[in-house]
Amino acid sequence: MAGHFEGELWGLAVHPFNPLCATCGGDKTVRIWDLNEGTMVNSIRPLTNDLRAIDWSPNGRLLVAGHMNGELILFNSNNLDILSTYQSSFKTKDSWIQAIKFSPDSSKVAFGAHGGASRIEVVMV
Repeated sequence: MAGHFEGELWGLAVHPFNPLCATCGGDKTVRIWDLNEGTMVNSIRPLTNDLRAIDWSPNGRLLVAGHMNGELILFNSNNLDILSTYQSSFKTKDSWIQAIKFSPDSSKVAFGAHGGASRIEVVMV
């Protein structure tokens, strides 16, 4: 499979029951890949910052990605429309969202940041 256009691939999440994966990276995009065909099936236009982490909700309906600037972006996983954004408390230059996960019922997102000791933040989606 081809990768992201430029920059590094930073995050990868597998769909909970379909042969798909989502990636994000240094080219500021989210991309959806068909794992059986080895092809990209959808992507977004580049955003303003690198994306560093991504997760697919357990119900398969949502994707959440973490920006380099500490912002979370919630996507409809079917069409990659942005549903909402959330600015975390991680706002310094070297405090990007490093890890992000949905709760088992897909109602919350927990995440933490790179750059030293950080607390875990949890938001409702």
